[in-house]
Amino acid sequence: MVHYLRAVIEDKRYPELAFRACRGIMNLEKKYGQERLVSGCAAAMEARRCSISDMVDILESGADADYLPGAEADDREPRRPAHRNIRGKEYFAASIRQSTQNDNVKNGNKR
Repeated sequence: MVHYLRAVIEDKRYPELAFRACRGIMNLEKKYGQERLVSGCAAAMEARRCSISDMVDILESGADADYLPGAEADDREPRRPAHRNIRGKEYFAASIRQSTQNDNVKNGNKR
């Protein structure tokens, strides 16, 4: 967590803003607990997100789950950001199937 707070301080132009951001991030412990805050700091460091709003987004979306103690990321799929414009492998597998079916119909091949 200390490394993340140092990154926040370096990211801010003015010391007063850095202090307020660090204090706000540390106050998130009251709502989310120390373990979640530490895992959120690890997630934010990796994503290079250095603001209190970024930290709140990470904690609210659960993007810190891979960094919690006991989380085994070996057999998990990589997490992708939650956004409506981001599509996963299911979307592309379906579109490839649909494209193949359309090509077969055009060529007179029926399966």
